[in-house]
Amino acid sequence: MKISGAVFVQNFHELRQDHVVFLEDLKLAEQFEPLGFDSIWSVEHHFSPYTMVPDVLQFLTYLCGHTKRIGLGTMVVVLPWHDPIRVAEQISMLDIMANGRSLTLGFGRGAGRIEFDGFRVPMGEARERFAEAARSSSSRFRRSAFRSTASFSRFRK
Repeated sequence: MKISGAVFVQNFHELRQDHVVFLEDLKLAEQFEPLGFDSIWSVEHHFSPYTMVPDVLQFLTYLCGHTKRIGLGTMVVVLPWHDPIRVAEQISMLDIMANGRSLTLGFGRGAGRIEFDGFRVPMGEARERFAEAARSSSSRFRRSAFRSTASFSRFRK
């Protein structure tokens, strides 16, 4: 059995300042390793106090630098809101810094209208954008050259 902990950085009732909640949750996450947890997980959300982790890969990269052995996981990186090459670069950087630690990646298409509106991405394009980004991001890890003439992202090698 493996035991993991999740950090959401939530401030529903806004009784405290956001940065205070964020720093407290970072301290909490840093305790998972000494307590014997196998991994730390977080999720991406934007524009609300529901979850104040706008960049889960950056969040985990920070935690990677503050821990030694614990695994790292994304509950979701919402691909339709990101450039797939940028996501692949961020994952590569985190993987290098993790230096052999367990890294589990979860990708999603998003479901919150407030987030799609905030990024000016039509929610009706979520499935197609997800499929396109998932193909191009995962291809980056499987081979050195990749070419696409996809609808939303055009890139070469």
